[in-house]
Amino acid sequence: MALLLLTLLGGTEWAAAEDDLVTAQGVTLSGMASCRVGAVELTYEADDPPVVAASFTSAHGELLDRSRDDGHRPDDDWVEHVRTVADEPPAAGTLVAVHVTVGTARPDDETTDEFFVLYQCDDRATDAGGANTVLATCVGDYGTCPLDAQGALAGDGHLDGSTAPIAAMPLETQPAFTG
Repeated sequence: MALLLLTLLGGTEWAAAEDDLVTAQGVTLSGMASCRVGAVELTYEADDPPVVAASFTSAHGELLDRSRDDGHRPDDDWVEHVRTVADEPPAAGTLVAVHVTVGTARPDDETTDEFFVLYQCDDRATDAGGANTVLATCVGDYGTCPLDAQGALAGDGHLDGSTAPIAAMPLETQPAFTG
């Protein structure tokens, strides 16, 4: 049985069954994250080096980047740094998501866990003073979390134990000069 926690403006922690090949523990947005860079930090335990696959998407349905790394192991603190880079980043203020699977080459709910972060991006990285705002995170067995930003907004996945959609807030622009 899986336990899922959703947090706003923070990370997610997770408790998994003992027989899983990967034991996911949490996900946070990295300080390197921006509209160009989809970067997250995962915490998990695995007996063997797992396959780590990531996708970086926008709420407009664009696949900004994807990556796959075979045989990677987290650092000594069991933190895996996953980074994807968009060739053509979306505009500041766009909702973007990073979805990562950790486990076997052919993921399933018994051998693979997943991690998900939805955030409103900025042109600058958080570490450089950018305002990259986390809207939702998800950690769980494969099949628990949304696969992309559009899916999260449509209510896909089991965020906070339900399928309720995340409320999208329209952005209003104001002219900088009115004279």
